[in-house]
Amino acid sequence: MRIATLFLLLMFPFCLHAQQKAGQPAKRTPGFVIEGNIRGLGNQKVYLTNKQFGMGPGFEVKYYDSVFATDGHFVFRGVQAEPGFMSVEMAAKPMNWRPILLDNEQVIMTGDTAKFGSADVTITTEFTLFAETHRLTSPPGFGMRAMADSINAAARRGDTVLAKQYIWMDRWYADEQARANYRLLVANPDRYAALTCINRIRDRLGPDTARLAFNTLSERIRNHSEAARLYYELFTVEELTGLQKKAPDFRQQDSLQNWISLASYKGKYVLIDFWASWCSPCRAENPNLLAAYKQFSPKNFDILGISLDSDRHKWLAAVREDNLPWKQVSDLKGWQNAVSRQYGIRLIPMNFLIDPNGVIIAKNLRGEALRTFLEKTLP
Repeated sequence: MRIATLFLLLMFPFCLHAQQKAGQPAKRTPGFVIEGNIRGLGNQKVYLTNKQFGMGPGFEVKYYDSVFATDGHFVFRGVQAEPGFMSVEMAAKPMNWRPILLDNEQVIMTGDTAKFGSADVTITTEFTLFAETHRLTSPPGFGMRAMADSINAAARRGDTVLAKQYIWMDRWYADEQARANYRLLVANPDRYAALTCINRIRDRLGPDTARLAFNTLSERIRNHSEAARLYYELFTVEELTGLQKKAPDFRQQDSLQNWISLASYKGKYVLIDFWASWCSPCRAENPNLLAAYKQFSPKNFDILGISLDSDRHKWLAAVREDNLPWKQVSDLKGWQNAVSRQYGIRLIPMNFLIDPNGVIIAKNLRGEALRTFLEKTLP
């Protein structure tokens, strides 16, 4: 699972002022109000940021405003252009922040500096729905964690029949979670939290259902800044990277800073392989790719690896450990890799087989399926 990078657009300028007397309630104004009373904070500086519960590689932290508390009391005011996350952060402890999900609502924040990141906050309408989506997708909610343990236990005993049954049940739970998210989205089309359901729906129920779900959202949410990326992935990418489409060209640097382009493979069958050193399924698939490379490279077949690593050392160490002889490129931006975003990659391993004319003729070929397809296709 991965957490989707969230971006928050706020209308500027803010009307942000924090010097109010401790204990005096904030005056309600249009927009949002975040009022805090934190024991031990004293007169320290606090920031208003866009940080969230989790932030993936490439997440851009933005600081919207800062104020000095008065005896632990502070107030932020402003107007959001759209619902989303904001966070309050102690200047003295930048790794300790409290995310808040709201839609121009009033929030009261209480606690102490020792547990600033888990301070109590007023439960907003948006956060209530967001928490429900999390409950629906948490493994304990549908028994998926127990299924994973059972699958592993059956495999260790060599009971392949039981392991397959558990795998089927695990997939059923995952699909049921996605269906629950779909129902929640349909019932709340004008909520930001509904937008966060789309990827879960797509991963389990497919892009067609995800596109239907996206079109169910209200116009306000479809115009959310985060919806633009989803729209691209759901509607535009399929037009660009569907079967029998001309593969979009790209170029990226290898470990020696040489630029490698897809166009340079014209006239060959090339498998574009998206992977990463930290991806266990990717590493498990590498022996199959290596076997296919050795068997079919004399027949005008090649592989181009595109790594979603952010650590150069770990990337190159994995290439050496797995004995991968084909070219490898990466911009070391993790999930923000430019080519992976261009091709709408959300899960890895993922690959695209391109024919000598640059046309996409297959996707996501693994193991025996790759070898079989190449045997039927290559001259």
